[in-house]
Amino acid sequence: MGVANMDCRSSVQRGHWPALGAITVVALCLSQARVSSATMITLFSSATYSTDAASMDASLGLTGFLVEDFEDTTLLADLSLIYTGNGFNTVQHSLPQTLTFEAWDGSHVVSNNPPNATPANGTWPSRTTIAYAAGARSMGVGLIGFQSLSLPPNEYPITDHRLYVNGVAIGTTLESLWGNGWTAAPSGRNGYLRVDAGPGETIWSLGFENILDPQGIGSDVLLFDHVAIDPAVHSVPESGSMLNIVAALVSLAALKWRTR
Repeated sequence: MGVANMDCRSSVQRGHWPALGAITVVALCLSQARVSSATMITLFSSATYSTDAASMDASLGLTGFLVEDFEDTTLLADLSLIYTGNGFNTVQHSLPQTLTFEAWDGSHVVSNNPPNATPANGTWPSRTTIAYAAGARSMGVGLIGFQSLSLPPNEYPITDHRLYVNGVAIGTTLESLWGNGWTAAPSGRNGYLRVDAGPGETIWSLGFENILDPQGIGSDVLLFDHVAIDPAVHSVPESGSMLNIVAALVSLAALKWRTR
């Protein structure tokens, strides 16, 4: 699968789709922003969802990750939502309001509408980007309400979509990456996406683009939930804690020396 105007290659490893099955896409892309960007993209079916969040996270490979559940208007530190294209240019570090919808956890989600709503009529950004300024070794997000053209059940189809990792387009469409594991639906869960950085690489953002609007009713309303982040740099103990650790190591060394 090629990426237009990019020196990119990707290979798709497709297996059978058990209830918790996944497709893995390994993408090696050359971007202007970075000399090299190597990522592994794992695509889980909507059947991976569970009301037991800990069990679901284990299935998704997210155990121990930071999670933004959008259950309140405060976002994780360093997390932002960027809405661009189709007349939009908005960056948000918090939400104007919560939005209740079918979710991947709890009962709230975030939409590609800057006021965080799903009005019946409206114009939507071409691209919605979930950015983590501190950088991540891995990022995941649950997708909801993508009304795709090409795959069943094709209920009220509007447009196919494109995935961006660190601003670089991956594949021709999100749907073509996902294959038969993708569930197109106006109000249900489509699938869960996890992107892992290659050695020495960092994930900064995941973007989702509405490619076209054949019905002329405004672009597709996209919903996101359960954004999971494995920070590139994990916090270190505070200076006081470090002093305690050093003192403990010195004491252990002294005890070992005395017992010789």
